[in-house]
Amino acid sequence: MLSIRDNELLTQVGPGMPMGQLMRYYWQPVCSVQDLAASPFRTKEVEILGEKLVVFRDRQGRLGLVEGHCSHRRASPTSTRGR
Repeated sequence: MLSIRDNELLTQVGPGMPMGQLMRYYWQPVCSVQDLAASPFRTKEVEILGEKLVVFRDRQGRLGLVEGHCSHRRASPTSTRGR
């Protein structure tokens, strides 16, 4: 049986956590192409490994993944749509 400390070491995957760091070395599925195509703005907010991210498709059709908040204003890129 694992100790509480060992259990936390193996199960916590947020930024800066040892298991989270290991998991970031591998590809992680974040959304399907169909989910992204269904969005009127070609964006989809996702959360994986404790991080809020935004998946997008640019005008050339390339896929991208960025942090969920603007580094300048800390606003969500999809929160101001339609205003």
